[in-house]
Amino acid sequence: MPDTLMPDTPMPATLPAAALPACPHPAAPPARRARRFRMQVRGEPRLDCWRCAFRNRRMLRRSILTGAVVGTILTAINQGHIIFDGEWSLDLAWRIPLTYCVPFLVASWGALGNAYVRNAYMHNADVRS
Repeated sequence: MPDTLMPDTPMPATLPAAALPACPHPAAPPARRARRFRMQVRGEPRLDCWRCAFRNRRMLRRSILTGAVVGTILTAINQGHIIFDGEWSLDLAWRIPLTYCVPFLVASWGALGNAYVRNAYMHNADVRS
């Protein structure tokens, strides 16, 4: 089963953030707070750093699908008349990709914001079970 982020699936309330296993990347130095995200990897809850959380396959798949659907609708609304009339210009070379990137980034930001653990102060050691 691929790495998964399931923000709509409740995590077990019995495990505090500090008791969850952590991703393999080292936590932030003690003077800084570690930004951790409560994720599900292979069906097990885990605290991931931002690098691991952003590369989560399920989150990326969902964000890409959202970007494709919303980007296509927005492109049809905003540039549809230009595309269908055949009046292509250099402006479309940056407007269309940007139209797809914005919903992808918003969907990713929302998923990561939902998975963020506010008080996951991990010190320098990984918490593993």
